[in-house]
Amino acid sequence: GEVVMTHDGGRLQAPELGYHIGARMARYRQGATIEQEDWRVESQTGLYNAPHDRLELGGAVRAVRDLDTLRSDSLHWLRAEDRYLFLGPTSWHNNQGFFACLRGDVVMDDAEEQPTGWLAGEVRVQDGDNTVSADSLRWDEEGSETWGEVRLTDPEVVVEGSHARRASRDSTDRVWGHPARLTQTSSGDTLQIEALHLCKRGELLKARDSVQFTQGQIRGQGDSLTWRGSDPNPTGSS
Repeated sequence: GEVVMTHDGGRLQAPELGYHIGARMARYRQGATIEQEDWRVESQTGLYNAPHDRLELGGAVRAVRDLDTLRSDSLHWLRAEDRYLFLGPTSWHNNQGFFACLRGDVVMDDAEEQPTGWLAGEVRVQDGDNTVSADSLRWDEEGSETWGEVRLTDPEVVVEGSHARRASRDSTDRVWGHPARLTQTSSGDTLQIEALHLCKRGELLKARDSVQFTQGQIRGQGDSLTWRGSDPNPTGSS
């Protein structure tokens, strides 16, 4: 009957609650609202493990904090580590963008510009005007890496391949495929470049191995190609 539990600055309210005094664990099965630090969390089922500072949440999970909104079918939140284990379809939106996946394991440190960890299953990540979709993605201190049906999109260019790596240090994108493909539609004639390896840094694009080049009525092929967005004349070798 409107059970309220408070612990360590947090507050849990639920229609019913089972609590194991010795293990210091609380379980609910009829829905609950949890207010913890700046977060407000709602879910249908849950387990709060006080000794390990861990929340196991399931069923229509919704967590809101300032500009962050997290939705999931099932997740574990390891609060002391700022770590989230996504065990079902999940999305996370904030003022900078969003990501979505079917499962994952990430650390969301507010002091860092991006999470660390991995996402898998129908992955989609948006950061400003840039969007990444793939079968799986891994973030680390050096950048991000994606596998599967990879698609990198910005307002002017779409790059597709089977494996991609983005470096945080200089925002360089490297894409591999059989072939990898770049399509640019911002100019009058659509530019399309295919190769086994594409490397893009700012306006500079380098393609190598089995290069195919098409723009309007122009066709070309060779071993390598260098293209600068502001330069209408590509250079290459065959």
